[in-house]
Amino acid sequence: MQQRVNEVWLRVDGEEVVLKDIDVIETEDGLYFEDTYVLGKTDEGEEIRHKRMTYYPSTSLIKMIWNENSLVDKVKELVLSEIVADKFESLLELYEDEEDEELPTGSTIRKDDPEFNPYKKE
Repeated sequence: MQQRVNEVWLRVDGEEVVLKDIDVIETEDGLYFEDTYVLGKTDEGEEIRHKRMTYYPSTSLIKMIWNENSLVDKVKELVLSEIVADKFESLLELYEDEEDEELPTGSTIRKDDPEFNPYKKE
């Protein structure tokens, strides 16, 4: 997920690095940062800027800080929605496991079979 962060604290080569007011893309494995760097200058003296994407593994992350009200609210909303989604997913898995246990082993009847009548006595 991409988000704006006021401060990101990293440990890189044994030193702490602080990046301020940046957009990050956070994955399970780490963080991606997009920035630009000056490659050189044109004949007119204007800077030639290039985009750069940098990846830091999550093991390098010390902390992320949000200190703007709107960013704090967005992060809270995101975290809460992820918690709810995880709980919902675990409930669905539990329900699916219970359904799988109800079918006798070796049964050829499938629940999505339109000709299956659960009320028919055999």
